[in-house]
Amino acid sequence: MHINLISNIKKSLKVMTDEDRRDQTYKEYLAKIGMVGDCPNEGFHVTEREPRFYKDSNLCSPQQDFFGFYALRNAIRGCLVSCRFIEGGNLLNTSGYYALSTIAYYSAAFQLLTSFLAINGKTIVQYPVNSLINTPSKLPEQICAKLTRNNRWNFEGLGLSHKQIWSLLACVFAESYKDSIPSFFIDFLKYIAKLNNKTFEPTNLKEIIESVPNLRHQALYAGFGFDRIEYENAMTRSTSRDSEINKLSCSLQSFSQDLLSYCLEEVLLIQAAIDSCPGFTCVYYLLRAGIGFPPFEFETRTPMNLDRDDLSKRMRKLMYWINF
Repeated sequence: MHINLISNIKKSLKVMTDEDRRDQTYKEYLAKIGMVGDCPNEGFHVTEREPRFYKDSNLCSPQQDFFGFYALRNAIRGCLVSCRFIEGGNLLNTSGYYALSTIAYYSAAFQLLTSFLAINGKTIVQYPVNSLINTPSKLPEQICAKLTRNNRWNFEGLGLSHKQIWSLLACVFAESYKDSIPSFFIDFLKYIAKLNNKTFEPTNLKEIIESVPNLRHQALYAGFGFDRIEYENAMTRSTSRDSEINKLSCSLQSFSQDLLSYCLEEVLLIQAAIDSCPGFTCVYYLLRAGIGFPPFEFETRTPMNLDRDDLSKRMRKLMYWINF
């Protein structure tokens, strides 16, 4: 977790509930910071908007002091969205659809990547809204808000490609001490390096990380879960549970489950730190509403088919907290 994240979330809560704003109605203030108001956006009738931005010499946002709260929203949302993909991957793998299960597990990992990044002070704004109505400035397709060691948020443009988003992971690791990188990340990236006939070294870490989206490309567009080594087996129809295709599927399964476990643990630590903060109950409904936009498929039954008891227990705690 970023060293300043919890203090920044508390700062966000203070900004949203500060006593010197009593001269404004709560709804008026929320509209001012861009959290409520009717705003058509690509066919959706949005009442809980994404943060607003404008260009000065750099990207700026009127909600800069609010972004800790937004990072928490992204961290929780990624955990919830990933569950359905993990459940689907488990069903597909059990039925022997290994390439399809690879797509599902990769999708879960990608959703959880946004959670991991948010927890580590890099939160992605997928639908940036222009704050200058009369003289709008051209905004990037996505924006990455980065929490600095000075407890401030800086904003940078970000493209839509998976490679660019995965590359942010290399930035997180570069800012961390080696022993603070979760072991499951190292195990997974060593496996990816092996698939690409490379050795896992700090010098090529960024290159290895940026090759992860190729797994999705192979499975989605080639209908294949692996590369040359598996070609002969596929041609002779000898693909089985011992095949490299299934090993890749199982590797992505373990990685996505471990990443979900990590993110849930960190989110619950944040919950314990802010639950009793003055004013949190006032903005609690905004957190729930923000998590649900854009809408996503989610099953509220428990236990879920996550294939691990620790995940189900932590997910139940999170769902209870946000009343999902």
